[in-house]
Amino acid sequence: MEKQPSNRAEHLTESSSEYQEFLRATKENQKEPYIKLASLPFGAYELLQIEQSRAAIARVKDSAYIQSENEEIEDCFKSIRAKLLMKSNSDVPYVRAGFKHFFRVAGEDGELGDASELQTKFSSGSTTNSQFEQMVRKYVEKFNAKERILKEISSVILEKFKLRAVEAIKNGSLPISEELLNDRLKNLEIKLVDAMSVPFLGQASQQYGIQISSEFNNEELEHMLFHELVHILDGTTIIKANKSSEIRYDINHQKAGLLFIDYKNNRAIFEWLYEAVTEEIGSELAGDKPTHYPRERAMLQDLYKKGLSKEILYAAYFENYGGKTKPGSGETPIPQWKNLVKNLEPLGGIELLKKMDKEYRERDKKL
Repeated sequence: MEKQPSNRAEHLTESSSEYQEFLRATKENQKEPYIKLASLPFGAYELLQIEQSRAAIARVKDSAYIQSENEEIEDCFKSIRAKLLMKSNSDVPYVRAGFKHFFRVAGEDGELGDASELQTKFSSGSTTNSQFEQMVRKYVEKFNAKERILKEISSVILEKFKLRAVEAIKNGSLPISEELLNDRLKNLEIKLVDAMSVPFLGQASQQYGIQISSEFNNEELEHMLFHELVHILDGTTIIKANKSSEIRYDINHQKAGLLFIDYKNNRAIFEWLYEAVTEEIGSELAGDKPTHYPRERAMLQDLYKKGLSKEILYAAYFENYGGKTKPGSGETPIPQWKNLVKNLEPLGGIELLKKMDKEYRERDKKL
């Protein structure tokens, strides 16, 4: 999935102490709140409060205190119910999908009833607190089980990815260094997030690591992780985002892989190309067939058929901004991207990519 590179006050090289400090500060002090919240399964916080209140009731015999704690328990149930109802009434598709996902997970083993039955009872208001608590506990248990599976499997997949990537570096098909590979994957966090709280199956960034939705399929996990791990390796540029400046298709502005950020219009440029190439590289490293982003991959194949060089494209994808160039030196900070633009000239140049990008976004609006 796309990454949103962070706004930064100046160009920085990856090896600089400033850049490393920027990453540390971003990770420790500015981590996106939704990632933290999504790491906790739906209802887990309220269940903890309920357990604490029940434990307090068991210890204390004061009737007023017991009444107060029972009211706390009732408030917790009201809070969880309200959150779930809010999802069912949301205008946002992925939020509404979270409502159905809850009952699908709670009812998947049939112990409490099937998903349709549980959802109908809840929507009609006939679910008791005891029944609802069982559903929430089942959901949390399933999340925790998925978390254990992800932790166990992801470490194996990560080692496999490293070996495949080193092989590709040595045979020249992956245009990065082993040093960059090791640096990017060192201390990488791969975290499970609640499918009820996020609009993606997988997401990656160098600042926050990799987040995998609890809706992941065990059979597809390796393919998904290879895709997200390629995102971790892609070339980036950290720059100043001047709010008064107009960000166009210029190549002097921030990028991740082949994606550029249009800050003025708050949109990603060439996202389709970025994801298509990421899926292609991930599949090449995994040794399987690409399965995601079919439309985007079809657009990429059209470019290959017209004569676009895969080697040049990959070089641009993994290119990192190497620091400021000296005025008048004739040097370009992003020679691989410039080379890609030159390779595109016989096909229609950068205007061809811009046209394809516009058509891609316009079709998205219609879907």
